[in-house]
Amino acid sequence: PATTADAPGNSVTEAVSESAADAGTAGEAAVVDSPEASSADSDSSAAEPGEPKPTDDPTASSTESANSPNEKPAGDIEETTTEKPAVDEEVSLAPPAGRPDGKTYNITFDDLKLDMPPDTKFKPQMLTDRVKELNGQQVSLKGFIFEGGIFQQSGIRQFLLVMNKECKFGPGGEAYCVIPVELKEGREIDFTIRPITVEGVISIEPFQGPDGNTWAVYRIEGDRAKL
Repeated sequence: PATTADAPGNSVTEAVSESAADAGTAGEAAVVDSPEASSADSDSSAAEPGEPKPTDDPTASSTESANSPNEKPAGDIEETTTEKPAVDEEVSLAPPAGRPDGKTYNITFDDLKLDMPPDTKFKPQMLTDRVKELNGQQVSLKGFIFEGGIFQQSGIRQFLLVMNKECKFGPGGEAYCVIPVELKEGREIDFTIRPITVEGVISIEPFQGPDGNTWAVYRIEGDRAKL
């Protein structure tokens, strides 16, 4: 009688198993015996599409980075250019410290004259050395009360002091020859067409009219105004 070892089903199973084992062994042998293929497979798996291929030179990456037009070498200080502000913005018109210095300077409108045509905008570079010396100082200045804007005959504390009766305040006028004056509390003057003398601290305080031009350059905080 047939034994279990001779059963055809078992024989086929063993043959298939042995064949599969042989095939697996052969495949492993093929991989082991082909080092170039192994290296190629390794390179292929390490380098994905779109990625740079690995290199044995460890300095290549840093060299490429240094040569990149969009990158600066480490340690370099990037130079930046900063636009300077306009002259009007960077020059202070405030009087220097220590003024007034206790003296009273007798001046005329000639001391305040600027190279500034009518209907223009004031710029600090228009200031003369003389004007800079007087900025913030106690002065005594003779002129006339500008009739425009005066609505009372007495008890006046705020008015425009002009060089002469032909001076204009506004379009067509020369800004340096019209000075707003504000007398201190308790000080006042009556209107007159005669020349008066104003004593007080003069400062550079440009006044811009509605047309955008400078109508006055100075201002006086008056201690007194007298005939």
